[in-house]
Amino acid sequence: MNIVIKGSFSRDVLNKGKEIRVVINSKISQIENAKDTSQITGMIVLEGFTHHYRIKIDYKKKQYRIIAMVRKNTIYLLRFIQRRIVYKKSF
Repeated sequence: MNIVIKGSFSRDVLNKGKEIRVVINSKISQIENAKDTSQITGMIVLEGFTHHYRIKIDYKKKQYRIIAMVRKNTIYLLRFIQRRIVYKKSF
């Protein structure tokens, strides 16, 4: 799949530590190698949306979410936020 990384996603990742960035990079590699969305682990459509998804990442007892939008063969990575915060904010 093609990946487009938005500026807000990049800023969210830069604020995290080096170890979590390794986990994020491995997830991005998995997304790049996937032929369709069913091959991406932890990816579920958000309730009330048709093209917005969340990708679950657990790291050291913290739960993170990547908010993504899928259009045809392109996935747009919008945000990377802790679970407790992401569902309170609009993206």
